This record gives sequence, structure tokens and C-alpha cells, in this order.
Amino acid sequence: MSGSTGTGTGTGDAAGSTDAVRLAEAQARWLGEYLRGRYLLPLRSAMLTAASTPRPLRSLADDLRNRRLRPHHRSDVDAYLRWLGAEVRQGRARAAAGGYPLPVPSLITVR
Repeated sequence: MSGSTGTGTGTGDAAGSTDAVRLAEAQARWLGEYLRGRYLLPLRSAMLTAASTPRPLRSLADDLRNRRLRPHHRSDVDAYLRWLGAEVRQGRARAAAGGYPLPVPSLITVR
């Protein structure tokens, strides 16, 4: 682990693991909000439009070649986490406006 501080600010496996944990935690919170009905997905048409918007592509070979030593990787993770945070806030507003619908029907009946 030479050259790594374990805080996610160094390079190498420890930083990558820290980024992976940050991503997993953020996505787990996002999924939890969705399953509790506190996050509502965007309209299908908006998601399809976003998915069809052209973005710069990197080749798989470039990704594999630069996997360990990409100084921009951390900024990619940080940018994604900022985007995800903003999307969760927007999804919470959509859920509130829609009356907090559950994504699947509840199996619990109230008498």
C-alpha cells in the first residue's frame, strides 16, 4: 500500500476502493429513497431523451489502459455524486408532488 493514504486522496487501489464505496453508498441511498416512495423517477420521455443525447465516448481500450492511473477518475466520481445528489433532490420533489407513490404495491393491508 505504498503511496496510498487510504483516505481516497491518493492513487492506486485504496483510492479506487474508496471511490467504489462512495458510489455504492450513494446508490444504495438512492435506491432506498425509491423503494420507500420518497423518490420518483423522471417521466419516461425525459429519461429516453436523456439516454439518446450524444455524449463523448471513450473506447474500452482507453478505459482499460488508464484504469489505475487516471487522475481525472476522482473528478468523474465527484461529478457523478453531485449529479446524483441533485437528481435525488428533484426526485423527492416529484414524489412529494405525486403523493409519495410506492414503486410496487404494498403487501400489508391496514384494517
